[in-house]
Amino acid sequence: MEEQEIINFIYNVLEAKFAGLNEREIEELVKTAQEYITEYPHLAQIAKDKTISERKTMEMQRKYENSSLCATCGGRCCKNIGCNYLTTDIPSLKEEDILKLLKTNRTSIISDIAIIPQEKNYKVTLLLSARNSHRQIIDLVSVGTPCASLGPNGCKLNFKNRPGEGRHLIPGKYFLCNSDLNIDDEINKWCIYQEILKRMVTKYTNRTLEEELSLEMENFFYDVLCENFYNATFESRLNALTQAEGLIPYFKEEYQKAEERYLAKNNNLRLLNRRKI
Repeated sequence: MEEQEIINFIYNVLEAKFAGLNEREIEELVKTAQEYITEYPHLAQIAKDKTISERKTMEMQRKYENSSLCATCGGRCCKNIGCNYLTTDIPSLKEEDILKLLKTNRTSIISDIAIIPQEKNYKVTLLLSARNSHRQIIDLVSVGTPCASLGPNGCKLNFKNRPGEGRHLIPGKYFLCNSDLNIDDEINKWCIYQEILKRMVTKYTNRTLEEELSLEMENFFYDVLCENFYNATFESRLNALTQAEGLIPYFKEEYQKAEERYLAKNNNLRLLNRRKI
């Protein structure tokens, strides 16, 4: 048997998947599984870890998933923006694991831009997020739009395959949902993936992270100035305005370029009264 077949065999025995088998057949399966566990302890551990992981997922699902409340809500948070993945959603530090997620067309590389006022600087952390509608694989900064995985009956993904941030959201009455995650801590855990994600930004855009961030920041300011909000909710629009105001002092050149584009598009007698963020 191949290694994966052995893992699956042990896993099925651990999960007591014996439907349609008689007692003697079950005893034979258990005996064979014990032999494999002794002979291939590393494969047995993988099977055990899979069992533990799936049981934890089931426990989480009972605690965090409330279809009736979410149906009443209609996915209010999901209409604003997609939720983030956790580092624990990634099997390993290998690029192929991240590429698999990106190729599903449901995932994007985004950036968290943390302002450091005392240093008059900012810190950029790349991470993975559920893709937003009308957005690309690389979506470092943009106006929030509904999650691309949001369907008429809620999330199109089953509980197990949802990004970790979404799985940890606890539904509450009157839209008062909350999370048991410390979001800042979870973002910091992405630090070990930065070099891999930077290479992927270059792979998909042919630009460095700095070049791509500068371009997307300019486009973000331009969209806010022109009110190119696509199908963004009112809440997302307000968030974009607030975010833009906070970013201008740190991306002055990008804002100036965006404003010049805006003025060129609206070159008329109203220029003196032009919109300012």
